[in-house]
Parts: sequence; C-alpha cells; structure tokens
Amino acid sequence: MRARKLDVSEDDLAEVAVASFERLRARAFRSLQQYLEQAETVARPQSFESWLYGAVEYAVREHLRRRYGRAPKSSVAAELAPKPNKRELASHAGRVDEEVLDRGLLHTLGVTTKLTAAAILGFVEAEFTPRDALAVRLYYLEERSFDELADLLGLPSAKDADRLVRRLNARLRYRFGHPDAAD
Repeated sequence: MRARKLDVSEDDLAEVAVASFERLRARAFRSLQQYLEQAETVARPQSFESWLYGAVEYAVREHLRRRYGRAPKSSVAAELAPKPNKRELASHAGRVDEEVLDRGLLHTLGVTTKLTAAAILGFVEAEFTPRDALAVRLYYLEERSFDELADLLGLPSAKDADRLVRRLNARLRYRFGHPDAAD
C-alpha cells in the first residue's frame, strides 16, 4: 500500500482493516481455529504475528486488486501472437488460412517477431550447451517430434526429450519473459 501511496488514506486503511476482520470472522473463525490447532500439534509452530501478518497481507492484496484490477500476466507467446483486425472481429467466417499453427519459428509473422526470434536463437547459441542448442534447433526449426529428439540426442525416451524441451523453455521464458530482463 505504501508503493501506491494508499497508506496515508484513512479510507483505504479502514477498508483493509474491515476486510481483515471479516476474513478472520468468516466461517465462525475457522482460520483462527486452524491456526490454534496447528500451533498445538507442530513442533515449531508459526508465530501468531506471522500468521496474522499473512492474513492482513492477503486483505491488502485483495484490496489492491479490487481498486486497480488484476495485473495482466506477462507472456511472450501472447505478445508474439498475431492480433485480429477489425474485419476479423466483426465476421464469424473463419480465415482462409486458418489451420492449426505449427510451432516453427520460421512461420512467424512480422519483422519485430523475426528480430525477437533471432535474438532468442542468438541467446541459445551463446548461452546453452551445444547439446541444448541442438535440441532447440531440432524442435523449433526442424519441428522434430520428441521421439526423433530422443533418438538424435541419445535420450532414453520421448518423455525425457519432452522434459528437456520444457526445461529449455523455462530458461528462455525466465530470460525473455521477465520484465527486467536485459537486452
């Protein structure tokens, strides 16, 4: 609330306090009863202050969501997806070229998207091991299946190839999907 300068507003503070009390009172103080039961059975229970802080923090987050709305989820895939134009939105007819879009980077649209794909591939070549870079090239550029990846990379099964691609995607998502990522 301090970041949004809401900690000086008496109305906002009162709303959070009331929401916190309502949340504690809900279901006949069931959450408080659960805390007390947990405190009796666990060897190192959470302190009451810590538990209460969590409950109030939840009320603060809910208050901020109601006031400002939910933050949009950042997704590289959503940003790279082509946006429909007015004609497509007003028509119920499907596009002539409407078919399942494959995952190949060679089929991307727009100069910005191609530059982004080139930056990603450059990062892969520079930062990934040669085997991981080969896996990315085979999967995205040559559109090889997981079975083919497993055979070409010497993996025990297609499931292992799937895990490898998921792990590599997570690295790319962390690098390129993070809002503070360096260029």
